Amino acid sequence: MLSPTLPCGVTCGSLVVSACRLVALQMAINIYFTDQLGATMPQLIRAIDEIAREKQRDVIFVQFHNFATGFVGDYRKNSSRGVIIKWLDENDIWHCPCGGFDSGSIVDGYGGELYVDVTIDHNDSSFIRLLDLFSDEEGGQIFDDAWLFYFPLAVALVNSIDHGVDDADDLSLVA
Repeated sequence: MLSPTLPCGVTCGSLVVSACRLVALQMAINIYFTDQLGATMPQLIRAIDEIAREKQRDVIFVQFHNFATGFVGDYRKNSSRGVIIKWLDENDIWHCPCGGFDSGSIVDGYGGELYVDVTIDHNDSSFIRLLDLFSDEEGGQIFDDAWLFYFPLAVALVNSIDHGVDDADDLSLVA
């Protein structure tokens, strides 16, 4: 019998297939009610370094800020976030919520970060379009409250060994 994998990445054994289907149904219901009612439902959000290790490649994510309040702000009220999500959807570029860098010692709440599933390749049209979304013709930033970050696999691998990387010095601003 097959061992199905849930959207959260959990593989279910043959004895718990019914339970997995129930969990998948509950996840779908939670997503529906979150979208329809605007309620915040519990969900598992993976850190960007975990995603990089899973993909076995460098990855990109978007981080949202509110400079007027010193970076503190409700990401749900960030106007750029809605524009970016709509653009990603319209351009068929898969994205999902992600946590920031997992230092192993500090746990932050979800700040609206989005993992963007594109290969970092200047020959990839999705990657080029994404860069164009974030930067103007002179190379300046288009959004003043959203940053596109590059996260190297090498940093994610070091972090998986001992959480020895406890700062974001190795992150690079893409656009």
